[in-house]
Order: sequence, then C-alpha cells, then structure tokens
Amino acid sequence: MLGLVEDLVIAIFPKLQRTHFTINMILKRCASFWEEVEGLLVKDLMEMEFPILAPQQTVITALTVLIESGVQDAPVVSEDGYLGCFILDGRVVKGVLENRSSNSPLLVSDLMRINIPVAREEQEITDISFQNNPMVPVMNGEKQITGVLRLQKLANKMQFDIDQQLSWLNQVVESVHNGILAIDDKGCLVLCNSSARQTFGFGPEASGEYILNIFHRAPLLDVLSTGQPVMGESFEFNGRRVIANRTPVISGDKIIGAVSVFQDTSEIEEVSTRLASIQAINDELSTIFQASNDGIFITDGEGSILRGNRASERILGYPPEGLIGKRVSDLVEKGIINRSVTMEVLKAQKPATIKQRTAIGKEYIATGTPIFDQEGRIYRVITNLRDITELVELELALESTKAHADELASDNAAKRSQIMQENGLTTESQSMLKVVDLALKVAQVDATVLILGETGVGKELIAKLIHRTSEREKSGQFIKVNCGAIPSDLLESEFFGYESGAFTGANKEGKPGYFELANQGTLFLDEVGELPLLLQVKLLRVIQERELIRLGGTKTRKVNTRIIAATNRDLEKMVNEGVFREDLFYRLNVLPVNIPPLRNRPEDIPVLLTSFLDKYSQKYGTGKMFSGDSLALLCRYNWPGNVRELENLVERLVITCDESVVYPSTWKYRFVARKNLLGTWKYRFITRKTPLNYQLMSTMMKIKLLVSLMVK
Repeated sequence: MLGLVEDLVIAIFPKLQRTHFTINMILKRCASFWEEVEGLLVKDLMEMEFPILAPQQTVITALTVLIESGVQDAPVVSEDGYLGCFILDGRVVKGVLENRSSNSPLLVSDLMRINIPVAREEQEITDISFQNNPMVPVMNGEKQITGVLRLQKLANKMQFDIDQQLSWLNQVVESVHNGILAIDDKGCLVLCNSSARQTFGFGPEASGEYILNIFHRAPLLDVLSTGQPVMGESFEFNGRRVIANRTPVISGDKIIGAVSVFQDTSEIEEVSTRLASIQAINDELSTIFQASNDGIFITDGEGSILRGNRASERILGYPPEGLIGKRVSDLVEKGIINRSVTMEVLKAQKPATIKQRTAIGKEYIATGTPIFDQEGRIYRVITNLRDITELVELELALESTKAHADELASDNAAKRSQIMQENGLTTESQSMLKVVDLALKVAQVDATVLILGETGVGKELIAKLIHRTSEREKSGQFIKVNCGAIPSDLLESEFFGYESGAFTGANKEGKPGYFELANQGTLFLDEVGELPLLLQVKLLRVIQERELIRLGGTKTRKVNTRIIAATNRDLEKMVNEGVFREDLFYRLNVLPVNIPPLRNRPEDIPVLLTSFLDKYSQKYGTGKMFSGDSLALLCRYNWPGNVRELENLVERLVITCDESVVYPSTWKYRFVARKNLLGTWKYRFITRKTPLNYQLMSTMMKIKLLVSLMVK
C-alpha cells in the first residue's frame, strides 16, 4: 500500500520527486487519511452512474456518449459480458484520423482495451492496482458491471488531506522562534524556517539546493554520515555566540536526513574554509591531471605552454617541465611536432582535431578545446594527446581474436550439424541448439544426467546423443528402461538380475539385470518419476556404491554404468509431497538438461513438418507436399503432444490424403480455435467428416484468418 501512496504523492506533487525527506514527512502526516481509506471497500468509493458502450457501436457514437456523460472512459459490455474499456486517448484519436478516408466505420471493438483489470465490489480499496489506467470497472458477484473506480477520485481525496497537512506543518515550522534547517539523505536543503533565513540572509529559493552550495561548511553532513547527534555546540556568527543541536532523522533503520535547531547561529569559518576547499579541489584536479593516460597540455591565449602532465612525455619524448614557457610554434620549427592543434584552435577560434607525428615517430590524435573569457577571447587552450599506436595494435589483436573465434564457432557449428544429422535431430531453434550443445558437452564427462521436458519433446533422442558422442559408445551398450512399464513385482529382478532358484519360474542359470547389461555403457531410465519408493532406495545405493547384489544372491558385483534419467514430471514437487526420495533426486540432478516444448520454439515447426513429410513420403512411396495454407495453420497449432504428436499427424496425413498436395480442405482433422478459462486463445485439431466450412468457424477464428490473409 505504501508504494501506491507514494505514487499518488509524486503524481500530485511532481516537484517533490527528488526530495525523499519531504515525501516521507508527507506520508507520515497523511497516516490518518490511509487509516480511513484502508477499511473502505471498492463499493464505498465506486461511481454507480456511468455510461456503458457496446462493441458494435461506432467510435463516433461512443465519443458522443462520453462527451454527454462528461467522462473520458467507459466499460465495453456485450451480451456475453464484460469485454474491456474504451478510453479516449492518443490511440483513439490516431485511429479516428486514420479512418477518415475509409468507407467502413470504426467500431468500439477496434480500439477498446482488453487488458484492464476488474475489481470486485467487496474488494478492499488498498488492494486495487490501476496499472497506469485511469479507471477500473467493478463487478458484482454475478459478474455484472455495477460501477467504475477512478484514480482521480482517490487522488483528489488524498490531495485535499495533504494540502491541509502541509499547511499545518508549514505554520508550525514558521511559528518556531528558533531557526530550523533540515537536509535529506542527499544533502539537499528541504526545510528552512523564517528565523533561519533571516539569520543566514538567503531567501526561499535556496530550498532544494545542495547544502554545500549554500554554506561553506555543513556539520549536518557529518551527522548524516555518522548518524550521531551533536548537542550544544557553540560557535560565533557576526560577533554573536550561537548554540546548535544537530540530530539525524531516522525512518525505521535508515537515516533519511539531518536537522539542526539553533539560536543566533552562523558560520564560524569563512575565508579559511573557502581557501581550504579551493586548495582541496586544486589538489584533486592536479592528481586527476597527472593520472590521465592521455597527454594533456594547457596553453594561454598566445600559444605559450603553461602546464603539461607526465603522459605527454611518453608521447612527445620531452619532459613537460622543459616545455613550459615555450610557444607551440617553436615546437613545430624545431621538429618536435609536425603540426600544432593549438595553432589551429587559435586561428579558427573553435575546437579542432588533427593527426600529428612526433620526432620519435609516434603518431597520435590531438584535440584542442578553447576556453573563452567573459569578453569572448581565448585565454586557455586545453590539448588532449592520445597515442593511436596502442589503439591500432589493440584493433589488430581484436580482429585476430574475433577471426579465430569465428573460425572456432564455424567449426563447432559444422561439427554439431553433422552430429545432429547422424543422430536424427532436426532443429533451427536457438534454445534447442543450446540443448544440443549442452548434451555434447556433458557427453565428455561421466556424471549422471537428468533430462527434463514434456512428453514427446525428444528426451530419448538427447539421451542417445549423449551416449553416442561419449567414450561409452565404444565400450558398452545403451539400455533403455521405461520405469513406468515394468510390473512392480518384477522391478527388482529386472533392474538387478537374479540368481538361479531365486524364485519359482526363475531361469536355472540366473539372469543379469539392466545395470549389468549396461556395464561400461549407459542405462537410460525413462519416466524415472514412476519408480516406487522401495526401489528408489536400492537404486540410490547402486548409483552411489557402483555395486549390486542379484536377487537371491549374496555376491557383490561391481558395475560401471552411466545413468541418464528422464521424466516429464516435477520431481522437486514430488520430493516435497514425499513420493520421491530427496537424496535420489539430488543424486540424479547432477547435470540437468531441460528440453523446451515445441510451442516455445515455433521456428522448429515448419522444419519438422517438412522433414517428417519427406521421411514418410519416402517410406510409403508417395510424393506429398503441404500447401502454404496448411503450413500456416499447422504452425499456429500449440502441439501439446510436442514432436511426437507432430510426427504422428504427418504420417497420418501422408497415408490418408489422396491428393499430392495437402490442403486444409482435404484434412480429416480440422484446425479450430478455443478460448480457455484465462481468456487465452488455443488451437487444436478435431475430427471432422465434411470439408472445412467458413460459415461454421468461430468469430475469432474468422478474424484471425482474415488478418493472416491481409498480412499475406
């Protein structure tokens, strides 16, 4: 709520934005206002008499209604309920002007805002977020618009209270006999009563100035920095003794300013303080001058050198002390430099930049800047010398590094493309290419990998890619296990194997489990989230100890198996719910690889459609191709089943479509749009038996189809 109050204060008093101290005082003084407002509900402050617009109304009619009602906005409601708000702003004016030459009238639905939040009647007023909108519609329990809440009404109420509090505060401060000075956390003067102004001899215009711009010495800054009060300090001012108490202003645990209350106060130090300040500034500027990496020369209006820094010696080859007092024209005559930028500046009476060469073969860029006196004459020229030899060398080194990096990137991209082709991976998405790069990187180490992603995104392909590009491809097998497809009573024997006679019906010679079969290779645990807790304990031991005991046996067998696990479930949530062991989760989640769903990489959809179409056209001996409309509609689909759903659909279309070109009208599946509970449009396929009928399409689908045709 405090953020809303401060936004309203700054909106009402924009000049106070830089004065946190003043805003903080206003916020404190307005506590009574917010104690009153905090208990109010939306229905207590909403306006119940307001215009309502329909989406099919023309903009001209809507503007007429707004003018007659004396407002600039109104909710838009259709037979189905609330749709949005029509707000008279620059966007509406622009739309009206652009539509003047059109034969079709501009409708309210064309320019209404649909992202404005809606408040409830029983909602507290302090919970409302206007989100930079001038009004918020109010609904009752039956989702009917019963009123509107306007930001201006709250601002007016708050401004009235603030005006009263400011007036009261000003009268109190001005009535105090003692002088009062206060600064904010930036050291700017925010409070100065009439007694203080009379004592120090400045007017109200000093308010807001940095305190050191007003006084030569400011003990309040010490109080501000240390947070320690100084009580009863005495000093002289115009021959009078002054007593001052200085204390920090603290809000919570933060110092937001400092205040001084004094009687007959003044500054003790005048000339000495000013000289010390000037000396400190001079020393600071001299240090900066000498520390510059660029050479700097200062000459007078006649071209005589007054001063130079140490860097100039490196560039010119002469110590600056030996050049002081010499004219720059003498340096040119002696061959120390071939040209003088100072002479160019004095001649042109404006800044100049030239390229110069010294007697020692140094090339540098010289920039001269004139400084004019009050009469408009040049009395100083500041010359900056930058050695470009280092810059050229740096540029050459940078170009060489960039070329080498580009070469490495090109080689890596070519190698990655070849590996993807060999492993049946097709993508143009940067997010998916990053997944492939990560898979190739983790393939070079032997740590456990956890592949996360929705069903059908290609987790098994990434697991196989990791195995085939690792050293284990040469030494062992890739064994895939679907943890959700094995009966629970066979899980232990399938994973760890069994000895002869371990149970009725067991093989007489025993049988190795998946871990032994994948020894020196890779064991891919698909749907690892489906494992029961009992097996998770034993699985954790095998992963940690790299050894197992067969069912019915007593002999410990060493196994060297790399584990790659995959799941479409939220394992962290399962850990919190107690259905998945936390220690096993951390053991599996050493190298997580998250595969994005197909809807988040739409650039892959046309590539995958074309790739699978070629694959199944060759498989079934048919020459199929998609029409442009088909590709456009398929690319809009959100593919909840991801790549697996896309591949199955393409295979189905190749088999069932009789024509060589797959048109939308020939599909046995129709592409439609539906609106979910959150108001977001989603696309899906539904089975149909008749050609696509434009008349049966939803209104939103018609609009989207028309927009796509207009874009084409």
